[in-house]
Amino acid sequence: MIDGVDVASLPLGALRRALVLVPQEPHLFRGTLRFNLDPWAEHSDEALRATLKMLGLDTNLDTSISENGDNLSAGQRQLLCVCRALLVSRRIICVDEATASVDQETDAVIQNVLRTAPQFKRATLIVIAHRIKTIVDSDQILVLDRGRLVEDGAPAELIAQNGAFAEMVRASRSRSATNLVAAANS
Repeated sequence: MIDGVDVASLPLGALRRALVLVPQEPHLFRGTLRFNLDPWAEHSDEALRATLKMLGLDTNLDTSISENGDNLSAGQRQLLCVCRALLVSRRIICVDEATASVDQETDAVIQNVLRTAPQFKRATLIVIAHRIKTIVDSDQILVLDRGRLVEDGAPAELIAQNGAFAEMVRASRSRSATNLVAAANS
């Protein structure tokens, strides 16, 4: 159930049109930056440039992209995938370990966009992450162990239960996680 809708009851085409994926391994194609962001030419150049600027990227839409984006860094490729997700503005956004292969600066940009972009605020975000700071301020967390659900609830509730999630937060020692632990204990 997502937003009160049983997604299994939707026709596959409708479900695919309702969601977008930001994958762990970015996929880019040989062509221009414009083509990689908007292959069906659905968005204006202004919209493309504004979205690129939001992510701190070059806004030259005629920039050449090599096969698989090999002429870009891992972080730039991932930011372009986030940019595509922002442009299509879907109701469900799946973010699968989007920051696993990027530097801390790019991680911070992606984290900020996930938390502040209007397109993402209107959507249901399904975030798969191993880093606590990526999910610590989520509304709902599902903790999996070997593919099995072991805990679910709001972050503060899970920390108060002192279970698997609380242990992960303590082990992470991230500032945001530490602040959440302090808030849960007060």
